Amino acid sequence: FKQKTAYEIKECDWSSDVCSSDLILGKMEIDSELETIIENYDFSNIPIENVRKEFIRCLESEDAFTRMYTMGVLGKIIPEFERPITIDGGHHHDESVGVHCNKAFQLSCKLTDSKMLRLACGFHDLGKGPTMKIKKKKVTFYGHAKKGEEIVRKIMTRMKFSNKETEYVAVLVGSHMYGYGQYHKNKSYSKTFKRFEDVAIKIEDAVLLNYCDSQANKRNRRKKFHEYLTHSIVIKKYYDLKSENHPFSVKDLDISGEDVMSVGIPGGKQVGVVLTSMYDLVQEGLLENRRHSLMCHLRYHYG
Repeated sequence: FKQKTAYEIKECDWSSDVCSSDLILGKMEIDSELETIIENYDFSNIPIENVRKEFIRCLESEDAFTRMYTMGVLGKIIPEFERPITIDGGHHHDESVGVHCNKAFQLSCKLTDSKMLRLACGFHDLGKGPTMKIKKKKVTFYGHAKKGEEIVRKIMTRMKFSNKETEYVAVLVGSHMYGYGQYHKNKSYSKTFKRFEDVAIKIEDAVLLNYCDSQANKRNRRKKFHEYLTHSIVIKKYYDLKSENHPFSVKDLDISGEDVMSVGIPGGKQVGVVLTSMYDLVQEGLLENRRHSLMCHLRYHYG
């Protein structure tokens, strides 16, 4: 006997039939810990650390979200998935939000071994549930990326992921729309790139999420990853700013703490305050990130 998964019922041309027995005996090797979770469906007696551990291990399989949803596990672990998983993707999409996120996750599994990056791809449109509105007979999701960042941070905090893992995934989700040309100023891109550096996100990781998001949209033309990279607005902007010596963090300034102290500023917190102030001026375009300009500013205002 074969049954359709929840995804297949909605998008029969994107998945193959899944035998109910294969849900446990398929690609994922299920050990007794996960089997207990699946059979009981009662998470109140299971330490969240154990749930998190098994959830992460499931991310090794590209069928992870499909299988967990079909077995009724996904909604128990992440109830925030319940609403967005079935809603229409909007006028830019021909698939539901659930199918779109699942496809993005599956694509990421072919491109990266990083489970946190895979998770970001699977989570990227979670914000569409609470931001969905109907305007002029069209479905809109204004602000869904930032809302998704909040939701992801809440989920991963609840599941006791490390702060490093939580911020990595949350910031990727919150910034995923920047790849579609919605930013028009260096300042906007620079702020995003600074956030990436703050939580150790490589620019290639962010572009990979953009690629999976784009290719999970059935309306978009199929592209190879290398083709997408070649035409990526974000890659171009990132390296344009890098070549212009544009700083993405205080440590990228063309001066150091020793330079600040050389004009008479005492060591300690005050050095950081001065460097941060100068970094903000560079971000605003009011000061060049050139050693001569920065030292002149230091001598004039603090010497």
